[in-house]
Amino acid sequence: MLLNVWATWCPPCRAEMPLLAEYQQKGHPVVLLNAGEGAGAVQAFLREAGLPARVFLDSADLRESFRVSGLPTTLLIGADGRVLARHLGPVNRAQLEELLGRLR
Repeated sequence: MLLNVWATWCPPCRAEMPLLAEYQQKGHPVVLLNAGEGAGAVQAFLREAGLPARVFLDSADLRESFRVSGLPTTLLIGADGRVLARHLGPVNRAQLEELLGRLR
């Protein structure tokens, strides 16, 4: 799966969110993990942006276990839970396709 760690206050995160939501809605294994914000802030952002994405909330535990050092961070995680690839910064369509291709 792809795990994307993001926040509503992060401009690069906001910029890549429509692309990630598009892939998630198409059934790709894209998991969006918000970095420590409350459900209200996340829901307001998604509503304002018109994004039908599913988002999980993190209180820092997952970010710490995956050693996330900045936002946005996209991790390619294998079936065994190990991180296979790490991308710091926003992803574009080509980068997202390359990461998802490694899961096939």
